[in-house]
Amino acid sequence: MAPAPSHPHLQLHVRVDGRHPGCVVVVLDGEVDLQTVDQLSAALETQLARKPALLIVDLSAVGFLGAAGLSALLDASRAGLDHGTELRLVAGRRRVVRRIVDLCGLTTALPVYRDVTEAVVPSPTDTAG
Repeated sequence: MAPAPSHPHLQLHVRVDGRHPGCVVVVLDGEVDLQTVDQLSAALETQLARKPALLIVDLSAVGFLGAAGLSALLDASRAGLDHGTELRLVAGRRRVVRRIVDLCGLTTALPVYRDVTEAVVPSPTDTAG
């Protein structure tokens, strides 16, 4: 039997969806803060090591995205750029995700989409040239 988490109200569940060719979707459910950010960072590092063309982080089921989580997403975005992986966020109906990205002026570094289907579609810069 697994031990109970030390902070049962602060949980983050991570699932990887690889159904889209050339793309990996990391689906998060819970809260992203100082208590759970290491779990997020580890998941992103693992997926970045696979060097997908596109890494989508689905935050639709995230109830809280703190500064630590935002920092981890920025770090992953920068790391991805080093080997050609673009990171995109999915906010779903959660305005908190889009709002924090907007307020921090990070919309270019962390583009936010409504759903995974929209995020998977190539951006206009992907098809140019």
